[in-house]
Amino acid sequence: MAMEVVTMWRRRMGRIRVRMMMMVVVVIPVAMVVVLAVGVGAHRDTLYSACHTGKGSIRLYNCGQNAHNLAHMQLDSAPTRYLVKLKDEVDPAKVDEICSKAETNNTAYPGYCTNKYKLHWIGMLIVIRGDSLYRLLDEEIDNVEHVEVEGVVRVSGFDITITKKNVTQIDPTNWGLDRIDHQANQPLLNKLYTVTSGGSGVHIYVVDTGIRCTHVDFGYLDGRLDSNKIPISRCLDGFDAVKDGYGTKDCNGHGTHCAGIAAGLQSGVAKSAFVHPVRALTCEGNGGYGMIMASLDWINLNAIMPAIISMSLGAMASISIDQAITNLMNTKGIFVVVAGGNFHEDACRYSPARVLSTLAVGSSTNKNVLSWFSNYGPCISIIAPGELITSAWNTSDTGYNTLSGTSMACPHVAGAAALYLGQYTDARSKDVRQALLDACEPNAVSGVQPSTTTKLLNVVNLMQPSFVISPRAFYNATEGSTQGSTVSLRVKPKSIVILTPTLVDASIGYFQPPRLCFPNDASWSMAQTIKLCLNNRTGLLVEPCINIYFTNVKISYFRWNC
Repeated sequence: MAMEVVTMWRRRMGRIRVRMMMMVVVVIPVAMVVVLAVGVGAHRDTLYSACHTGKGSIRLYNCGQNAHNLAHMQLDSAPTRYLVKLKDEVDPAKVDEICSKAETNNTAYPGYCTNKYKLHWIGMLIVIRGDSLYRLLDEEIDNVEHVEVEGVVRVSGFDITITKKNVTQIDPTNWGLDRIDHQANQPLLNKLYTVTSGGSGVHIYVVDTGIRCTHVDFGYLDGRLDSNKIPISRCLDGFDAVKDGYGTKDCNGHGTHCAGIAAGLQSGVAKSAFVHPVRALTCEGNGGYGMIMASLDWINLNAIMPAIISMSLGAMASISIDQAITNLMNTKGIFVVVAGGNFHEDACRYSPARVLSTLAVGSSTNKNVLSWFSNYGPCISIIAPGELITSAWNTSDTGYNTLSGTSMACPHVAGAAALYLGQYTDARSKDVRQALLDACEPNAVSGVQPSTTTKLLNVVNLMQPSFVISPRAFYNATEGSTQGSTVSLRVKPKSIVILTPTLVDASIGYFQPPRLCFPNDASWSMAQTIKLCLNNRTGLLVEPCINIYFTNVKISYFRWNC
């Protein structure tokens, strides 16, 4: 039998639609949840598609191709969904005040709020006509920072044909696990997956289409049962932003698949970690910015630490989504992993991949080549297996499916982060991010575009680093202070090892001693102390709670003196 897949791209009002005509054998969808904004400019230097509202400094984002400012939008009599961001210094109670006024009869700006946000991002999702919004902004000009037209959220992707095979297995093989535990002097794929940590006690919040929590892949390694002899699940409570009656159940499959890669018994990286379904997409894979914002709000309020957010989704540059994720990471210290995107374009054009504090993931094949669909560019921080990945599926408690996409690469990294946090529970999000990057195999991926990383995820290096730094980060550091850390080797070197720390910004301070020398004799395992002496200059540390990382500050890898 043969199969033909015809993909037609048609851009209309900024939405991307995919039409497929096929004769079946097996179709493996390249999966990634993509948030497509209406009328968003794509040029990366533009950052966000903005147009002046004509009301002081308030700006309107994502206003569409045919509306250059709010005055034009007043001509549209149909109510539209807007994300209204209040200024950070505004009392969150102002959200209730504005919404109450909008919902009051005979108000100057009639409308209604479907969501209110009062934690990491202060504002609301309001359904209102353009002329009414104009009057709202006129009245609240001192309180509103910006307005963004809500974009469309959709599961989108390409399709790949493969030889027919049984993708439902009792013991499925995820080749990605085999690849990310590669050790030196071993085959790249040796049909083994070995790690020293299972991510026990770590909570992974999967923002997606929900999770089939009863799936066998989310049981415990020891097979524990409840009093009714039913397997106890590591899939815990979650949140439903869709509100269509399905709750956190997965009626699409994408979320279960991603959760399985992160923490599944058969297909997952961190086989002891907990997963939480945060359902932000419908059964058809559709939704809106407001659902993403509501999901992040719930995580902010309910997250159990240590925690990771796995987001196999993306949007063309959205200021609201970027702000919400950045604020959440800064206030809660939760590590966020995101899919890099499946458009074979610059990932810096998409949110939240463009957010520097997240870890945006590109996809690789089992031949160590960047996947043909994967986004690229400087915003891709790390690459992980993402093509033809087998994981849990939503159709039954024992079902599995094989998908491809940066959606599949993302939870590999989320699972690896859980392994790290399982051992270093106090690590902050920046610690985790840098530890993952330090542990990567360098120059491991070919076929990349210029300015794209070639670093491939590696969990063996992550769990067994060549050297250990404690503490890894300093908090509440002040100008003129001295911070000390101990450094030790994990394995006996074959010759003398010299570690040389360097500062990215030399004006911050200096190290004492300027380098550490570890012998290859019996004293190789003795820990040594290095001090970071911060210069005494007012305003040197711009952050109120400075984070200084030896890895960010660049302690170089071993230089072997042969």
